[in-house]
Amino acid sequence: MKRRYGWLYAIAFALILNLAVAGASRSYHLMEVRQDQTGKSVTLTSRIPRLSGLKDSSEQAKRNTEFQEESKKALVWTQMYRAKTGAQTASADQYYEVSFADENCLSIVFQTNFSASGANAQWKQGHTIRLSDGKPLLFSDLFEQDSGYQRVVEKMIQQALQDPSFQLSPRQSYYLTQQDLVVLVGSVSNFSQKEVALARDQLQGYLKQEF
Repeated sequence: MKRRYGWLYAIAFALILNLAVAGASRSYHLMEVRQDQTGKSVTLTSRIPRLSGLKDSSEQAKRNTEFQEESKKALVWTQMYRAKTGAQTASADQYYEVSFADENCLSIVFQTNFSASGANAQWKQGHTIRLSDGKPLLFSDLFEQDSGYQRVVEKMIQQALQDPSFQLSPRQSYYLTQQDLVVLVGSVSNFSQKEVALARDQLQGYLKQEF
């Protein structure tokens, strides 16, 4: 009997511990906000996140402002797409997805889908946030600075793109998934973008331990 109760107590303690860890790791909340915008001969529907619950309210406000800016940029891009296609009107739909989240960071991908006279295009933009202080994580922040990561990562991307001229930008756009570091390569001016998924386990020794 004592042995049976001992197992029950152990299971109960483990469940309580798991719940505590899960609760501690979720230090933020996301609420979806829908915005409908119109410009010269274009329309845009945006669904963007509003972040709350971070310890640093000042950094949290900055991140929410950046999310709002994504919506404003998307309207401008829709006008650019209408001009590029020569269409009389154009429309776009913007939404976001949480691609990765753990106790250290939150990675969000914005995707905007453009449409004009039967032509279609899309553009993605990544935002990754360090949850401890609410600050954005730049691409370089993911890596040990003395690891020589830049040469290695550039070579991996060059091989994937078959483009030996590719060079990482100081503010390289990216997002995280459970398995990959996804690098976004392209120019919104011509609405051409490629995604290069780099397996995170192949970057061990270059990535910081928390990633």
